[in-house]
Amino acid sequence: MLCLVASAPVAACYGPSSAQTSAPDGGADCSDVATDSSVSADGTVDAAADVQHDATVPEASPSADARVDSSDASPLHDAHAETSADAGLCPSGSGTIALFGGASTTALGWVSKDGVMTSTKTFAALGVGAGPAVAPFGGGFLVVFPTFTGDVLESVQYSESDAGPAWSTPAAVPTATGPEGALTDLGVPSLAAVGSTGELVFHGSDGKLYDDVYVDGGWGPASEPVGGAGAAQALGPSAPSVALGNGGLYVAWDGQDEGLYALSSPSLGGPWTATTQIVAPGDVGTVPPTMVAMTSHAFDALVVYEDPDSNMHYLVHPAAPVPAEWSTPEAVGRYAFATQPVSMAPLPGGGAVLVYIGEDGHPYASVFTAGGDPAWSDPAPVYTNHHGIASTPTVATGVCGFDAVAAFVEDTVGVLLVTLKGQTWGAPTIVSGTSALAYATVATAP
Repeated sequence: MLCLVASAPVAACYGPSSAQTSAPDGGADCSDVATDSSVSADGTVDAAADVQHDATVPEASPSADARVDSSDASPLHDAHAETSADAGLCPSGSGTIALFGGASTTALGWVSKDGVMTSTKTFAALGVGAGPAVAPFGGGFLVVFPTFTGDVLESVQYSESDAGPAWSTPAAVPTATGPEGALTDLGVPSLAAVGSTGELVFHGSDGKLYDDVYVDGGWGPASEPVGGAGAAQALGPSAPSVALGNGGLYVAWDGQDEGLYALSSPSLGGPWTATTQIVAPGDVGTVPPTMVAMTSHAFDALVVYEDPDSNMHYLVHPAAPVPAEWSTPEAVGRYAFATQPVSMAPLPGGGAVLVYIGEDGHPYASVFTAGGDPAWSDPAPVYTNHHGIASTPTVATGVCGFDAVAAFVEDTVGVLLVTLKGQTWGAPTIVSGTSALAYATVATAP
């Protein structure tokens, strides 16, 4: 069932039931429209999700710093300024958009393919304690997230076959056992994948970084220390970030001395290089870094971090020769501030887009242009939010004719998807049924 709400007080409901009543605002009330759902043996719930639309237009604001249950499922709609409303989330070309999110007592997976919602899955017995990591994987998606209790990392896999789309049964990621016993209080994970192999890097309760490899439908027997055992093991106060470039897997993290450190591996599951300090001690704040692989031939990876005064800076890693040195840190344009974690995605032309919450509580974006002068655009508002943003926004490379797609979780509203085309952000599309979520991560696949 899809409930499409436009800027005027007019709405239409589509689905297995045509029940519709008048809402107090003169629009349509879709609350009585039935949807099919079923509870499986693993305690999860499969249901077709509604999608509701908000045609709020971004305003200029100063920078402060499962299978479809119904055979007549309709495409999603979006009020992007450069497409017709009927074009939906896939006005041209093709592509898949996936969301995974949750809160203290629930987890939810959602997939839209070529503009048509194809799968939703509610994992009723699971709670999500921080932002999930989601990566394209083997024709589907691989997801890793910390449970609400923080002592377990769970993973699920979304796949498609002739039998239809399916979500795997959640499975715990084997974690290491330290001197004080099993690791707990696990931080936000970071995930990279290629083909049907994935590598996870996460922060343990002992302050050290660990990794595990997912291959042949399962994780390795136990997580291993990043960088090597003993004194060689990477450690720091916050979550790491990973990116898989042409030169291999890169890992970046904040050090205990408020510096920024990085190392790499030539392949997923391969040996680690020696750790390199890329930003001097005392020059890094408390917000974890974020990093992406670049599509530009000149650069292989781009990392953004913030300094103790919340100003954002960046470094790039050349594509050749490998190994090579990271660049000297430079500012992310003018007025780019971050007091919370940020998200970044590569753009098709070799650049990148950075999405974050400004000091005024509103969502902003800055665009990186490889070889540009300046390299970064000034912060621009993504959309005008009317409620607080509950958690770190996420952004992924665009599909279906868009350059990027971002996800925001608004308090009491739910998950909003916002697309980028050129320099223009479209109007938000609210994924209904997500109002109880505290975290959500978006990922895409061609």
